[in-house]
Amino acid sequence: MDSSQLAVFDLLPDEDVTKILSKIENLNDLFSLCRTSTRIAIICQDSVFWKNKYKQDFGDKYLPEGDLKLPYIIRTKAKESNLLSVGYDHAGMVDKNGVLFMWGNNKYGQLGDGTNLLRLEPVKIDLESKVICISCGHQYTAAVTEKGEVLIWGDRRGKIPKKANIPDKIIKISINKNTIALSENGLVYHWRSGKPELLLTDIRMIDIAATDNPPKYLMISEDMKLYRAWILRRNFIKLRMHPTPEQILIVSNGGNYTGLLSVTGNVYLRGKNDAGQLGVGYPGVYVTGHNFYNMDMIMRDFNKISLESPIILLSCRHSTTAVITLNNKLYMWGSNLGNKIFIEKYRENSTKTYQELYPKGYFLAEPSNSPYITIIYNDLKIRLIPSILGNPTVNHTRMKYPSLTIPTQIDIGYPIVSISIGENVSFAKTADGRLNRWGKLNS
Repeated sequence: MDSSQLAVFDLLPDEDVTKILSKIENLNDLFSLCRTSTRIAIICQDSVFWKNKYKQDFGDKYLPEGDLKLPYIIRTKAKESNLLSVGYDHAGMVDKNGVLFMWGNNKYGQLGDGTNLLRLEPVKIDLESKVICISCGHQYTAAVTEKGEVLIWGDRRGKIPKKANIPDKIIKISINKNTIALSENGLVYHWRSGKPELLLTDIRMIDIAATDNPPKYLMISEDMKLYRAWILRRNFIKLRMHPTPEQILIVSNGGNYTGLLSVTGNVYLRGKNDAGQLGVGYPGVYVTGHNFYNMDMIMRDFNKISLESPIILLSCRHSTTAVITLNNKLYMWGSNLGNKIFIEKYRENSTKTYQELYPKGYFLAEPSNSPYITIIYNDLKIRLIPSILGNPTVNHTRMKYPSLTIPTQIDIGYPIVSISIGENVSFAKTADGRLNRWGKLNS
């Protein structure tokens, strides 16, 4: 709105202002209007307003406990994050007009442009309908259109998008080594290389994630519980609810570990910790009584991540965890392969707290705290971490481990609205509409 429109808007009765605000889906537009006057700001702070907006957009069968403003923001941000996805070494992004762009490795036709040409710059993919969700896997890609149709391409599926035969309207898709799709009424479809099949359960879901393990899927039910599904054989499903510390809205899978985002803005992580992706302060799992860290063990208990501001977006990809907080700060930790978390310059000559990033930004850490963890290991067991346990007393293999093991703030100069991470690269959308990249996109 321009200044004259804002003046008229501010003169409307509270009831009309509330109706207009309730119909706005874009969070940036909504919060911009909420800042136009004190009167409108009061409306935007009303818990009843957010409760009604949550019920309008997400239904009222099950409501999160407490004030619904934060849960509404978390679920809306999750929808926005579906417009950017990075696979192993290719990526896709949907612009504000619903147009899909792809770039990166195209050896298996995973870009969907009808060729096998490597694309270093985004190329437009012509589709009949606008795209509302994109998911990039290792060698293939899937997308969902505004009509609820699923398109898949790459690997053995061909070089151009082809429709999957699903009778329901789909709103989200997630691929890894398998594929899982979520319909608007909470039904789940799953498949790997065959035809999509309906997950036979009466439980309705609100979020999904495919895993590296071919027969397993992760889902969040409408009553905000975590479920795992094992496809043991055709049409035989083992579905199990996994206890969580609190109500969960979002699930994300990083290949060998799982992340959950709760209604209160906390993150819970469990699984492998070989790159420090669980944020516990060290790589691997400490074996009590044996004085070593096992790189191959799985951490069964959830590690809770709470930051100074509630977390509103979670991305677990390729052993790297990234979150965005309500005060628009980005934190990352885990694998730094390809410098996908940060690139440091002239560390040996640096006396500043802020280390320069490429292309722009800073990582907040004291210069004396090396991002490389020197570990001594044997047979996947870290026998010694000098910074924690003292100087080594026996000879073992020594290596530099490119990772951060605690949440570390990354500032690229602009507020980040979504982020996705590949094996060696990170891509992020900023509030100014730009796409930012750091790290290395394999070619």
